[in-house]
Amino acid sequence: MRQARQQSWAGYGFASLFISHDLAVVHQVADRVVVLRQGRIVETGVARAVFAAPAREYTRRLVDAVPVPDPSTARRGRDGSGAGARLSIGA
Repeated sequence: MRQARQQSWAGYGFASLFISHDLAVVHQVADRVVVLRQGRIVETGVARAVFAAPAREYTRRLVDAVPVPDPSTARRGRDGSGAGARLSIGA
C-alpha cells in the first residue's frame, strides 16, 4: 500500500506535512518523521527506522507509550521478551 501511494504521489509531485501526536497514525502515513521536543528537533529520519530503533531516549519513550491493541501482547512486551515494547511497524 505504502509503495503504491508513493508511486502515485510522485507522479503528481505531491508532498504533504502531517503534524500529529498520534504515533500509531504517523507510522502508517509518513515516509519520514521529525520528532520535536519543546519546539526543537530531537530526532529525524525514515519513519520505519526511527520507530523500529529510536536513537534518542525521548523518542524511545514516545514510541513505548503507544498503546498495544492486543492485551496479551502488551503484557509480555511487543517483542515477546517482556521488556521494552516497541511500536509494531508494518502491522
